[in-house]
Amino acid sequence: MSKDSAYGILKRGRIAGALLYGPPGTGKTQLARIISCECNAALISVSGAELNRKYVGETEKFVKALFKLGQMLYPSIVFIDEADSIFPSRDRITLEYDRSRINQLLTEMDGFVQSSNAPFTLLATNFPQHLDHAVLRRVPSLLHLGLPLLETRKRIFDLYLCQEILHDDVDTWILARKTHGYSGSDIKNLCVQAALGCRTFVTREGKRMRHLRDEHFHDALRRCSSTVSRTSLAEIHDLAIEHDPHSLVATVEDEVDKGGIFERALRAPALQDMDLD
Repeated sequence: MSKDSAYGILKRGRIAGALLYGPPGTGKTQLARIISCECNAALISVSGAELNRKYVGETEKFVKALFKLGQMLYPSIVFIDEADSIFPSRDRITLEYDRSRINQLLTEMDGFVQSSNAPFTLLATNFPQHLDHAVLRRVPSLLHLGLPLLETRKRIFDLYLCQEILHDDVDTWILARKTHGYSGSDIKNLCVQAALGCRTFVTREGKRMRHLRDEHFHDALRRCSSTVSRTSLAEIHDLAIEHDPHSLVATVEDEVDKGGIFERALRAPALQDMDLD
């Protein structure tokens, strides 16, 4: 973000941006907030839907103004969520104004990259395979946010349930095993459903509080399944083979099988086929 300590090739050039990609609900937007906080940079966040304008030429003006604002607020991060909806592959579009919208982004990234106070462009998408290849070349740093593994799921459960009173029959390790293939957002929804279905209460420090039992999570599991489709994972896998092959290498062994993060997610058995009792 800062050029104060840069030298050599990094002083003359810089990475224009990065792409956060992966299934929905894995924390891409939250990571953008964390990056801006850690870098002490202003975060300018927009979604693809907000960039899409009704009249021809308005989107291009909005993109230009967005990068100009980022330059004024330097150090800054221009975060564009759902980037696939605003910068799709030009091979798939036929309308000229759709092409000009992508060309405007490329122009802004190429123009500002030489500036000493250029904003850092951070794109996020659930469908990286739909992005234009020229856009991918401008964001050479690809960061995959995959589905959480066993220990991570357990920690997510502990985080969301830290202020709840749990019965002794509730084991977050078992819940983590039962939610193989769930995203962090799916786990949050599961905990919310369990809390909504709770009808047992205890009194702690003069306050009436929920007393969550295993049966509440069992009922919630019937209503809350993983929202990540195997088709989406397969498409992300195809892009990783071409642009981000290192993400296919497993760094942690999961509880069910071995292999890359995509292979483990693709082979995740359906919840009704699991026998964890």
